[in-house]
This record gives sequence, C-alpha cells and structure tokens, in this order.
Amino acid sequence: MSIARKTLIAAVLALAAITVAHAQGKKVPPDPRVSKALDAEKLRFEVEESGEYSVVIEWSNDAGRTQLVRIPSDTFRWQGAEYRDVYSVAFETAPGKPVDAALANRMLIENNDSLLGFWAKQGDVVMNIARIPADAPASMLRAAVFFVGETADDLEKEVTGKDDY
Repeated sequence: MSIARKTLIAAVLALAAITVAHAQGKKVPPDPRVSKALDAEKLRFEVEESGEYSVVIEWSNDAGRTQLVRIPSDTFRWQGAEYRDVYSVAFETAPGKPVDAALANRMLIENNDSLLGFWAKQGDVVMNIARIPADAPASMLRAAVFFVGETADDLEKEVTGKDDY
C-alpha cells in the first residue's frame, strides 16, 4: 500500500473518530466565533448544554416544515488547519439496522457530486454534514447551515414522509 493511500486512510479514520465524538454528548464551552457569525447573518440560535449551537430553519414554501441544524463548538485540526462540522439529521434507521442498500448507494454517489456536504451514518442516525474551516466567514457558515438543513430535510421527507427533525 502506498504512503499516500495510508495517509489518506489514517486521515479518514481520524476524521471519523472526531465526528463520532460529536454524537457522544461531549461537553465543550460554546465557541464565540459561532455566535458571532450566526448573529452577523441574523440567524436565531440556541446554545445547548453540550456547547453545540442549534439553528432551526423554517421553510416558508413548504407548509411549515422545519429542520434542525447543529453546529458543535468543538473543532479538530488537520495539517495545521482548524475545522468544524455543521450537521443535520435526516432520519434514523431501526436500531442496529443498515440503510437500505439502494439508498446507501445513492448517498455515496451524492457524496461524490455534492458541492458542500456529505452523508454519514453514526449509530442509527443518518445525517448530512458540511466540514468547514472553524474560522469560516459568517456567509460560509450560513451557506453550510442552509445546505445541510435543506439536504437533510429533503431526504427526511422522501424516506419518512415526516418532519421530525
């Protein structure tokens, strides 16, 4: 196996481990860069006990549908740069069950074609995640919030027909 391939595999595993830490309820002090950016974009938010920021998007063109987007305060470093994830849940699978094979394949294809976010499954939760610089400009954070929110909500509507998230 080439050194480049080993490095890529190590990077993917490290990023996966960091992303899993988000889902395990880790408490981190709120990152003031996030509140400053959300305020600059006039996005209403709440800060959870975990230090994560929650933004609820209300779709004006879809009969009152909403979508919750989460922005963890914790960040991670890769090659000297600092990043954070912005994510939104689309649906949950039955406990311990995989995503339907056809849908999982479609999601992999969408990951390849996506402009900003990617699909992931953590435990039984399927979500769309955008990985952005931790000090991203307010407009980039806003774009990530709306991208993952819209993408996850569209799949939630398609798969469940509900508005749970």
